[in-house]
Amino acid sequence: MRLLLWEHGIPGGSETVNIQLIKEFTKMVDLVVWVMPHERIKYFQQILPPSDRLIYEPRFWSRETRLRKSIASTEAFVDHRKPSLNPTFRKLRRAVVDLRLNWIIRRYRLTHSFCGWLHVDVPRIRIPTGVMVMDVMWKHFPDSFGIGSQEWVDRRFTNWLKKAAILFPVSEATAEEIRRFYPWYTGPMRVVPHGALDHQPNGTSSAATAHTSTDRPIFFYPARAGINKDHLTLFKACEHLFAKGHDFDLVLTGHQTEHFADSDYDNDNGIGGCRAFLRERRSVFKGRIKSRGYCARSEVDALYNTCTAVVLSSALEGFGLPLIEALETGAEIICSDIPPYREQLSRYGCADQVSVFPAGDAVALASAMEKILIGSRESVWRKRSGPIAFKNWTWTDAAAAYVESLSAVTPT
Repeated sequence: MRLLLWEHGIPGGSETVNIQLIKEFTKMVDLVVWVMPHERIKYFQQILPPSDRLIYEPRFWSRETRLRKSIASTEAFVDHRKPSLNPTFRKLRRAVVDLRLNWIIRRYRLTHSFCGWLHVDVPRIRIPTGVMVMDVMWKHFPDSFGIGSQEWVDRRFTNWLKKAAILFPVSEATAEEIRRFYPWYTGPMRVVPHGALDHQPNGTSSAATAHTSTDRPIFFYPARAGINKDHLTLFKACEHLFAKGHDFDLVLTGHQTEHFADSDYDNDNGIGGCRAFLRERRSVFKGRIKSRGYCARSEVDALYNTCTAVVLSSALEGFGLPLIEALETGAEIICSDIPPYREQLSRYGCADQVSVFPAGDAVALASAMEKILIGSRESVWRKRSGPIAFKNWTWTDAAAAYVESLSAVTPT
C-alpha cells in the first residue's frame, strides 16, 4: 500500500491524531505521502522522526505561495465588489488542489488515500479514499460553523458519504448518529476508536505526586472553544464554588479559548455567551479563570501532570481524546456522562476511577469538584494512580485497523 494523507492545518486534537497515526502508518505501509500547507511542513518535520517511508508535499507546487496568494487576493476583491462570483473562485481553488493531488498520486504511484478532516471539499482523485468521521456536530448545533452553516456543512458531508470508499467513525456513538441522520447510506463502515500510547503505567505514575495543603488547586480543561465543549456549565460550577469560599484556578487550553476574555472577537460558537457570563461576574471570578489559548504539546502535558484534576464538561463529543490523555497521565478526572466517554471508560476498564456527572448539570459538576478540593487539602493526598490496561487498544491497533480495511478496497 502506498498511502496519501492530507493535513488541514488546524491545531488541536485532530493534529494529535494525525501525528500518532503517521508514526504507525510509516511502519505498516510502503510509502506515506503527507500533503499539507507549505508552512506546516517544517513544524511536523521537527516533531516526527525522519523516515524513508514518509514524504512531505505542499498543497500547491513549489511556487504555491504566489498562486495561493493570487487566488486569495482576487477572491477577496471579488467578495467585496461582486459576491455573486464567489462560487467561481471556490471552484478555481478546488480545481488547482485537485490537479496537485492527482499529480502527486501519479508521481508516487499511490494506491489509497486517507482523510481525517471532512470539512473540506471532496477532492476529485482516482484512488479510493477512507474517511475518518469525528462527529456530526452540525446536526445538534446548527450554527456551530457560523450562522446558517448547517446546510452547506451537511451538503459537503453528504458528498463525502457518496464518494468515500469506506467510513471510519471514531466511536459507536458517532456511527449510530450517521445511521440515524443518514439512513440512506449503505456503504461500508467500520468503527475505529483513537488509540492510547503503548505503555502500562506502574503502581505510581509520575503524575501521582503527593500534594500538600499549601499547593494551590488547579482544575484543567484542555478543549478548543466551542458550544459543544460546554465551557459555560464549567464556569457556572466555578461560580458556585467561589461563592462558597473555595479558592482555585481553572486553566483552559485550546484553540480560541483566549477569546473568552477578548471583547473584540465576534463569534457565535458559544464564545460570546461565555465571555458575557465571565464579564458580568468578574468580581466573583477575580482573574482565576486562566484562558491560555492554543498551547504547545509540552505545556499541555505539564498541566496534565501537575493539575489537581482534569475536568471535561463536554455536552457532545465524537470521541473526546483528552479523556485518554488524562488517563495516561494518572490524573484525577471529572467528565460528563456522554456516550463516547462511557465507551472509553468501558474499553479500558476504569469507570470506577473517574467521577462522572450529568452533562450540563453545573450543580452536580460543582459537587464533584468540591470533593476533590476537600480531598486535596489533606496532608497527604494523591491523584488516582491505579494501572490502566492501555494495551487493550493502542495507536498501533487503530492504524492497523485502518490499513486492513483500506487494503480490502481495490484501487481503481
